[in-house]
Amino acid sequence: MNPVIEIGKKQFLVSLVNVSFMLKKTTLPVISIKIETKTRKFSMNSLFFLPITIALGILLGNLYFRGLWMTVLQLPTTENPILLTFGSFFVRMAIAIAGFALVLAIAKEYAIWHLLICVVAFMWVRNRIIHQVQPKVRNDAY
Repeated sequence: MNPVIEIGKKQFLVSLVNVSFMLKKTTLPVISIKIETKTRKFSMNSLFFLPITIALGILLGNLYFRGLWMTVLQLPTTENPILLTFGSFFVRMAIAIAGFALVLAIAKEYAIWHLLICVVAFMWVRNRIIHQVQPKVRNDAY
């Protein structure tokens, strides 16, 4: 029975191929080891949850950053801006963390990759919202 070593997502099958003694010049044994790798493939279950992960990242990004923009718009008219700022931050953060935890709970296999894809979709929404609300600058010099 050959030992199997697992490092990350790769499995290494280690087997002794040749054990020989060199008697001519030295008395130390020479051992050669053959290592075969086995890699796991994406399962259908993991690929099924990929669009769900992307959609959840887009939804979380919209909730977080549109909520931030609504908070910024309400700051000049509110009576207690510190309470509004901190309250909005904690509610938005709680929703985002719960959503990312949901992604980790849904994706049993390759959960870290699903989380990374969700964060990329989250940040993509951030860039889109910044592009929408940023004031347009006209440059008539040219």
